Amino acid sequence: MTTTPIIYVACDGGIGDDTTICADTVPAVIATNADTVVKIASKLQPQGIAVLGYNDVDICVLYHLDGVYYTDIAVDDFKAVRKKYPCIQLGVFCGNSRHTAMVMGENGADFVVFDNTQCVHWWASVMEIAVVYHMPNTHTTPLMQQNNVQGADFVLQQYR
Repeated sequence: MTTTPIIYVACDGGIGDDTTICADTVPAVIATNADTVVKIASKLQPQGIAVLGYNDVDICVLYHLDGVYYTDIAVDDFKAVRKKYPCIQLGVFCGNSRHTAMVMGENGADFVVFDNTQCVHWWASVMEIAVVYHMPNTHTTPLMQQNNVQGADFVLQQYR
């Protein structure tokens, strides 16, 4: 069984031992604040690892990040961001709402995030937009190996 690539949500200023993070195992890191962005973007982006902002398109633009991950955004606000920044990767947390995911997909989301494996599997079987499974727990160290989540393009893991 192959493993699903992990996207890390980096909190509190970093991602620990940067030497363990490589593009072969981690395609992207989501930085939760400007301090974290400053610490990790220059190290990770040259390795081909995407760095995404967290709920803040302004940080994304200011620091030349690859995209933004929204945990809560109104559809009209999302549409405005997509229209203003058509080349930025935009992802949206949808919880377990298929409807929300479809609406966001129709309005330009590049990826949707579910916290329910059944939704992930369903989405992957009927939609083309990338789907991410959000692991429900915060970890103190990165999990470099993760069991495959059926249908998920990526697994999102938060740790502190």
